[in-house]
Amino acid sequence: METPNLNYLWAGLIVEELTRNGVRHFIIAPGSRSAPLAVAAFQNRNASALIHFDERGAAYFALGCARAGSPAAVICTSGTAVANCWPAVAEACQSALPLVILSADRPPELQACGANQTVHQEGIFTSFVRGQLNLPCPDEHIPVESLLAKVDDVLAKGLRSPGGPIHINCMYREPLAPVPVKKTWPRGYLAGLKEWKAGVRPFTVWERPERLLSSVQRASLATTLSSARRGLILAGRLLTAREQESAVQVANKLGWPVFADITSGCRRKDRCPAVIRYYDLLLRSDKFRSQCRPDVVLHLGDTFVSKGLQDHLRTLNPAYIHVSPRQEHRGLVNHVSRHYESDMGELIAQLEVADIHRGGGSFLEGLQAADAVVEQVLERFFAKNRDLSELLIARMVDDNLDGAGFLMMGNSMPVRDMDMLGKNCSSDIIHANRGVSGIDGNIATAAGMGWSAQSGVVAILGDMAALHDINSLALLSKAPKPVILVIINNRGGGIFSFLPIAAYKEVLDACFSSSHDYDFRQAAAMFKIDYEQVTTGDRFQKALRFGLSQKRSRIIEVAVNREANIQAHQNCYSDVCKRLDDVL
Repeated sequence: METPNLNYLWAGLIVEELTRNGVRHFIIAPGSRSAPLAVAAFQNRNASALIHFDERGAAYFALGCARAGSPAAVICTSGTAVANCWPAVAEACQSALPLVILSADRPPELQACGANQTVHQEGIFTSFVRGQLNLPCPDEHIPVESLLAKVDDVLAKGLRSPGGPIHINCMYREPLAPVPVKKTWPRGYLAGLKEWKAGVRPFTVWERPERLLSSVQRASLATTLSSARRGLILAGRLLTAREQESAVQVANKLGWPVFADITSGCRRKDRCPAVIRYYDLLLRSDKFRSQCRPDVVLHLGDTFVSKGLQDHLRTLNPAYIHVSPRQEHRGLVNHVSRHYESDMGELIAQLEVADIHRGGGSFLEGLQAADAVVEQVLERFFAKNRDLSELLIARMVDDNLDGAGFLMMGNSMPVRDMDMLGKNCSSDIIHANRGVSGIDGNIATAAGMGWSAQSGVVAILGDMAALHDINSLALLSKAPKPVILVIINNRGGGIFSFLPIAAYKEVLDACFSSSHDYDFRQAAAMFKIDYEQVTTGDRFQKALRFGLSQKRSRIIEVAVNREANIQAHQNCYSDVCKRLDDVL
């Protein structure tokens, strides 16, 4: 491996080992100390490299790549550059997504002495990373085999499912540029890498163990599931297409009613006939809650968007079984009876052989009848309410995304409205940064999905989320697949009008709503992105369909009246509850 100096030799080995472990996207935030890593990524034939000036946006962009199925690494320099990656690291941790932070650092002699652009970087992400590796300055006395083995060790902790963030911190002394120097490593230093250089596999291959239930665990699970007379399946956020397919198979084998989160991939009736699509709206009815009292709950995967579901479960005391590949407790309430850290494929195998009562019976029929009532109410509601509201936006997006690829939803109201109203969910690959549920980095995440996806991305964000990440608009033009960014502009933090603080008008605007009179036309022009502003429902539908037919990223800004939007939600809730009270 011909390199100008030892810094570049080590950087080249690290980048190559990352590519061999499946990390082939590198997002580079320019800096001097990280030059060896940046140049190594740029020159590696198996890597694709992209430049972005903001570390926070770069980290969320890498997170978006992971959401689309391609783990990515962020290369950044020392100091606050590393700290700016922290929000994306927290989201990756809570969402169980692989994310590699590859940071450069000052050498030991420049630590704790007032040196410029220097902070203590080892352990900066504390317990939010699955693994961390603090590498010393490149040293000819350290075998390169040891370097590669340590890199493979830490990558195995975050790249295998369930994934998570990894921090590799690399100290460098001068020269930082690719300055040719007299070789500083001894003859034969790379001799042990002969086979590695000739192949494509990592130096150390970490084989993932199978996580199987014991015979005692299988018997206990079968007994609990067999005891159910009113069984309910909760399909929470699922991390991979394989998990989604396994959850659908479990649901179809049991035949129990299914409450499926919008990010579960399990809400389409053609895949999962027993799904109850409008459970969030249904749970607003006291009569429905009195009938929806499962005795056994089987929770597959991660958490839910719906707060109403969580509140309802707190009033019950069912046998609550949680199955997830993650070690962490991700049940909806603190009443989980038993947690199985297992692949859902193992659960399917158990259902094949166990004598378990199948079919939801009258419990399923009652929930399906109520779900059909809500569908009728919503059809009438949207037929007569064509004024633009955030509810209508969610309904139109859901109706128009057939085969459109990825859907990314911002937090606050977009993900809640889509979870409440989504019926078709014809975009099977639906994402939201719900690990920590922040409004930061949403544009960058959508752009990262567009960089590594095989199809386009539609992202629905509120105006505050867009303002928070506005410099990531620079990334939209770099996505090879188009990103349609729908910005719902209600002139501030509209979600606070739906929270208890809304009753205190004297402080709502002053302290919470962040009212503004901005629009995004000039921002789109600055970053050379196609732009359209719409003010009616019909015009939004036309703009969305036109955007889906194009091959360029674009912004559709939707102007929504906040007070009218609140009223539309209240009218929808009222219509649903009144009709349910009449028929239940």
